[in-house]
Amino acid sequence: MTDYFKKAFWIIVFVFVFELATFLLILSGDAIKMAIHTESQMIEAMYGPVAYEKIQDETKSMYKNLVVDTELKKSIYRYFNLEEAYRIPRSGLQKAHRFSYPWLLDRIDVFILMLAWLFRRFILFSMWFWACLPAFGIALFNGQLQWRINQTNFAFSSPFLRILGWKTSATLLGMGMVSFVLPFPLPPIIIPFAIITVSLLLGLTLANITKRF
Repeated sequence: MTDYFKKAFWIIVFVFVFELATFLLILSGDAIKMAIHTESQMIEAMYGPVAYEKIQDETKSMYKNLVVDTELKKSIYRYFNLEEAYRIPRSGLQKAHRFSYPWLLDRIDVFILMLAWLFRRFILFSMWFWACLPAFGIALFNGQLQWRINQTNFAFSSPFLRILGWKTSATLLGMGMVSFVLPFPLPPIIIPFAIITVSLLLGLTLANITKRF
């Protein structure tokens, strides 16, 4: 079990870093804008225009608080010695930035776009997390109730179901963290489906814990 989680942890870290590298080093701003637009259409089709506008407003509010008000973009420009007002390198670094400057500007814009995209995904996740929290509690309570029933009768706890439920729920959680920064549009139905599935699997795991635990 320990080896499984160690391997899973390093796989998640590798994929996470790979996705960030894809975002920051490979994808163009136009490609990300197209992906954001496609995901926006999916969200609007699922939730309707009124709920979609509310999600957009919350995303814009988070973007304003964490990016605009903190002057994050200006801070990045200052860190790389770039002049944001004129979008040209400072005079003393003109030659040094001759080749890297256009690429660097594009990567900074991509990073800001990525933040806006991730903010909206966080809003969607938080919305569904609180909505599905009662189902999560019910699933765990049902699993604990089943476990206590098994302690009083001749029913056997299943090690197979316990391991299956635990490993599958851990795998889904890892996939959720990885997909959070996936640089491709994701159907919004994945979020409630994953939360409810993990809840049921954790309940199944709890119901099949060893009787003497």
